[in-house]
Amino acid sequence: MAIKRPLCVLVLFVCALLVPSAPAAGTLAEDAMRLLHNNCLSCHSAEKHKGGLRLTSRENMLQGGDNGAAATSGKPEKSLIVKVLAPDSDPHMPPKKQLSTSQIQLVRRWIAAGAPWDKMALAQAAAPRAVSLGPLPVSWQPALAIALSPDDTRLAIGRGNQISIHEVSGTNFNVIAEVAAHSDAVRSLAWSADGKSLASGAFREITLWNPELKPQWTCSSNILDGVGAVAFADDKLIACDGPAAQSGWVRVFVAQTGAPVTNWQAHTDAIYDLAVSPDAKTLATASADGLVKLWDIGSSKELSRIEAHVGAAFGVASTAMLPKSSPSARTSS
Repeated sequence: MAIKRPLCVLVLFVCALLVPSAPAAGTLAEDAMRLLHNNCLSCHSAEKHKGGLRLTSRENMLQGGDNGAAATSGKPEKSLIVKVLAPDSDPHMPPKKQLSTSQIQLVRRWIAAGAPWDKMALAQAAAPRAVSLGPLPVSWQPALAIALSPDDTRLAIGRGNQISIHEVSGTNFNVIAEVAAHSDAVRSLAWSADGKSLASGAFREITLWNPELKPQWTCSSNILDGVGAVAFADDKLIACDGPAAQSGWVRVFVAQTGAPVTNWQAHTDAIYDLAVSPDAKTLATASADGLVKLWDIGSSKELSRIEAHVGAAFGVASTAMLPKSSPSARTSS
């Protein structure tokens, strides 16, 4: 005689099959690390820690900042990091955007699970994105970079992926030289002090040219993103690159050969501009993280910083040398 199972048991069994299982702790931690990296670390890193809060480790998060612990393990409803994500919270985080409902729920689940931390996942979130460049549209020819030669006679212009050098001493603005310089748009240009070299930067690529736009060398290794600015400092070429909202790197090369000298992470966001002091010893950097910093080029050490901007710092110009004994320099940004 067949035994009939209660209908409610069958329904519960089917529902159990339809309900997705909770994500594994490893997956939950990886997702949380990506969210923290993309939305929080630009303001709460080891470099820039607003409100005294660093979100660089689980210990730092639980320790918190000026307003106490950022999270209470296992208790999302009591965690400050969850409360400030609400649309009507004051202060509100992130300051300039609202996380989606699913993102907020991710943070809640992560805290409820004890806030498991994954250092490798956090590091991988900052890894360069995979990019395959295709041909630029013919109609897309933005002029993103210009540079006037030291003797004021030649103007280099980057249009799309092309570089053209124009004669400005005459009346017709004649083109002296022109070349398809990079696979992507030319983002930065700079002349050497003697006017015998022109440096250009594009997406993950730097090239040095002679005045006839014949390439002298090209570097594309270890460059993370678009080269936002280039500048000469005596016998060195300095460039900056880095993914937006992730990191800004300064790289120093031997100008004539392209041999790498040194590099360092200078900002927690993209660097928009560089300026070298007249004595070629001090470098100023302007970044999307809102900071302007002064660096000793020889030692790569930060000398001082300017925190006067409420938003991104897009440009910087050095107007005086920095005395070794001075904590700051006259810099405009």
